[in-house]
Amino acid sequence: MIETYYVKQKEWPDTTGPLLLPAPHDGDLDFLFLRKWDLNDLQVECTKNFLSMVSVDDLEPTRNGFNFDGKLMSFDAPMEFYAARLEELLEV
Repeated sequence: MIETYYVKQKEWPDTTGPLLLPAPHDGDLDFLFLRKWDLNDLQVECTKNFLSMVSVDDLEPTRNGFNFDGKLMSFDAPMEFYAARLEELLEV
């Protein structure tokens, strides 16, 4: 459902407050993937790859789709961490 929202709206959903999501599409996901993580490892992976994370707290079906409630989490590290990561990514 989040991927369908992204494809239709050309942006990720804002998770500040309830969100009405469309019904899921059939087929494989192109933009999202599911994986089980330890939270500490996930925080490091997100920070290392400049990613934010969406936490799903509640998902309830409605007549038009689903009501989604969750949080968007962003992770920060010292500037030196990002400088080293960018150097690593840009090495040829």
